[in-house]
Amino acid sequence: MIADGIRNKNRLSRAVLCLLLAILLAAAWSGRGFCAESAPVIEQKTMPDGTAGSVIMDAAALFFMSGILIYTSLYRKRGRLDDKLYFGMVLTNMALAASDATAYLLEGRAFSEAGIIIVVCNVIFYAAFAAFPYLFLLYLDFHARRDREHIRRIRALYSIPCLFMFALLLLNLKTGWLYFVSEKNIYHSGPYNNIVFVPVVLYVAVILAKLLRLNRRLALLGVILILSRLAFGIWFRSISSTAMTYTLFLVATHIYALNRSINEEMT
Repeated sequence: MIADGIRNKNRLSRAVLCLLLAILLAAAWSGRGFCAESAPVIEQKTMPDGTAGSVIMDAAALFFMSGILIYTSLYRKRGRLDDKLYFGMVLTNMALAASDATAYLLEGRAFSEAGIIIVVCNVIFYAAFAAFPYLFLLYLDFHARRDREHIRRIRALYSIPCLFMFALLLLNLKTGWLYFVSEKNIYHSGPYNNIVFVPVVLYVAVILAKLLRLNRRLALLGVILILSRLAFGIWFRSISSTAMTYTLFLVATHIYALNRSINEEMT
């Protein structure tokens, strides 16, 4: 989707790209993403809990995403909008998994650049966290209507929660409200970290409503995946499973799209 926006010179796509670039540059410039004196913390561990589990989950997600990239290379050449959106979701999820694993592996490392890299990785992670359901919503809308003009009209409205997240990430680089990285390169959640879930919850609510109209069994599967992610997060708080959850969504969506294509060809 991003590449498509560049080729079509769409103003909104360019604005999103410029904002992402600004966030990353600001992250590198700020170095830590927070005021060190604002939140004194006690640090005893050099590696966070759940590092091994999170890295394994992210590595598994990257493995499955690589397989999907190879498997879908043929129909991506068709140049259809849904193919481009799906490809965008795959790349977004890969960026989320890679940045998440990198941040975990670098946490507590005693070299000066580690803190900056952790900040940048978390910017990418949270940006991808909101960008994935945005692309998924556009994908579902196109499958429901098969109307490019409708997507062009509606994507500005759909992008509002995503842009809200990007703005929060930019603001966080100076306030540390969402998260911050200490002088010992340890990640800490900020006082308003839960705000990052607001855009995603909005997207998920609309996605489930559309899935219910599109395919009830797919909607049920979506509910099961979301509830499983919540249960896993409660039971294993220190292990990140977001990338794997998105991966399962992509696998289910690919199976649905493949079955639909087969049914259309048979009829």
